[in-house]
Amino acid sequence: MPPLVVSDVFCLQSHVSRHEALSSLSKAGPAVSLEDERTLPYRAIVENSLDAVALIRQDSTTSFASASVTRVLGYRLEEFVGRSIFEFIHPDDLERSRKLFADALDSPGKPIVAEVRCRHRDGSWRLIEVVGVNRFDDPEVRALVANYRDVTHRKIAEEELKESREQLRNLSRHINAAREEERTRISREIHDELGQKLTVLKMSVSRLRQALPREPEALRSSASAILESIDGLLRTVRDLSTELRPVVLDHLGLVEAIKWQARQFESRTGIACGIRSRLDGVAVDPNRSTDLFRVVQEALTNVVRHARATRVQIQLLREAGDLLLEVSDNGQGIQQEDGSRQASLGLLGIRERIQALGGTVEISSTSGSGTRLRVRIPLVAKETGHEEDPDRR
Repeated sequence: MPPLVVSDVFCLQSHVSRHEALSSLSKAGPAVSLEDERTLPYRAIVENSLDAVALIRQDSTTSFASASVTRVLGYRLEEFVGRSIFEFIHPDDLERSRKLFADALDSPGKPIVAEVRCRHRDGSWRLIEVVGVNRFDDPEVRALVANYRDVTHRKIAEEELKESREQLRNLSRHINAAREEERTRISREIHDELGQKLTVLKMSVSRLRQALPREPEALRSSASAILESIDGLLRTVRDLSTELRPVVLDHLGLVEAIKWQARQFESRTGIACGIRSRLDGVAVDPNRSTDLFRVVQEALTNVVRHARATRVQIQLLREAGDLLLEVSDNGQGIQQEDGSRQASLGLLGIRERIQALGGTVEISSTSGSGTRLRVRIPLVAKETGHEEDPDRR
């Protein structure tokens, strides 16, 4: 339910005028008589609201309060009406509250919204959302109309949710970092250990084949077949090692790694893959390079699995101090039925990576017109003392 502002309540269409209703309520003070049938509809609305409603004089004292003030702050009406609103406000919020009150007095008709800590009758501090409107210029009201809502539990829940999200992002960052470390370790072991052993085995079989007599031919054919198998294993080892952690990413950087990935993608799938980069001279730190490279990989995987595209375009740009990555295709667009499938999980992984970097992800897709993935992250240059010009050649 939106905050209930008393002035709006009295504007309800009825045979009772706003002047008559407000006059009856404000003159009666905290104990409004229910005998006057003309004010009964308004009294029922105000008194049954979850929010407390009050009329405040220019000297900051309360001239009227609804019974809901007991629900919100615990005070009986006679304990609340007639006292200054500043008596209930936390000392650390007093200066700001006085300024807001002065602003309200200077701004007739303009709603003033604030959150302040107020003392509950039980001695605890509650976070109260206050909406005040200056109606002093209105001869029918001549008061500041205030609406009080206890938002303590909502704020606690919001803070807990915020903390939970931050913990999940930290966990995601940790998992991604651990995954990359493990990929790097396995890639090196495959390349260094298994690759070297296969190379030695190939050399041994090659020498054995040379030492074999010309006859029987079957032995030489078997040796040749073994060499071909070893060559195939070596290629598999190189591909697997590169897939786990492309050496080009560590040695030549993000742009060259994405160019390599585009060539591999095009060769493997037959889908044309172009790349346009305007990051010459801009150094991207290794962690961000890895995350952006993985985003490109995931985006290309989604293209193969879901897009039915014939062309993909990758762009890397620097824009307003940020690094901008775009991956677009000419496929069928994101289909509604894919919402809970692997495409959705892949996009969720992309969002988690980019949010952990303080960036944003935008996805635009029209059925039959392709999909565009747009990633923006703050550009963090290496410790060079300055960011270099991306257009430098």
